[in-house]
Amino acid sequence: MSIFETIKQSLNLIDVARFYGIEVSRSGFTSCLFHNERTPSLKLYSDHFYCYGCGKSGDVIALIAGRLNISQFESAKIIMNDFSLSSEEMRVTAKPQIQLSYSEWERQTIKLLNQYRDYLKHFERTYAPKSENEPISDIWIESIHKLPLIEYYLDILTFEPLEVRQEFLREYVKQLDEIEIKLDEYKRKFRLERK
Repeated sequence: MSIFETIKQSLNLIDVARFYGIEVSRSGFTSCLFHNERTPSLKLYSDHFYCYGCGKSGDVIALIAGRLNISQFESAKIIMNDFSLSSEEMRVTAKPQIQLSYSEWERQTIKLLNQYRDYLKHFERTYAPKSENEPISDIWIESIHKLPLIEYYLDILTFEPLEVRQEFLREYVKQLDEIEIKLDEYKRKFRLERK
C-alpha cells in the first residue's frame, strides 16, 4: 500500500485539517485556502474537500499541501510522521524533507512578521498624538499594543532551538493567519515608504 493510500484510509480529513490549525465550522465549512474570500465556501468531508467558490477539490494530502504551501509528496510524508502512520524506515527517510518544509514555513513566517512589524512601527510614529488634546487614533493604539507581541514572536523564531520554533509554528497557526489577513488589509489601505 502506498503512503497516499495509507493516509486516505487511516485518517479523517476534518480531524487532520484541525490538527494543522484549519478552523472548521460545525457544518464542515472553512475559508478556502486556494482563493481569497469573505464567506467560507470550502466544504470538508471525511474523505475529501470541495470549494463552492473556486471549484478546487481534493483529498487530505492535497488540503495539507495547500495549507503548508508544499508538494503533495512532502505533505504525505509530514502527515505520515505527525500521525505516526509510518514505519521506522519511512520516518528516517522523511525527516530531512520535514525539516526543509518547516524551514521554508519558518522563513515565510519571519518575513510576514517583519512586514507586519514595519507597518506597526510606521503607525506608532505617524499616528501618535501630537498633543494631549488630540484624539487618540485606534490604529496607534493597535500599534503600541501589538508591537511588543510581534517582537516576542520574532525573538522566538530567531533565538530559540528548532523544537521550540516548530512548536510555536504549530500552536500559533491561527494567530499567524490573522496577522497575514491584517497585513493584507494594511497593504491595500496604506503605502509604506521603503528606506
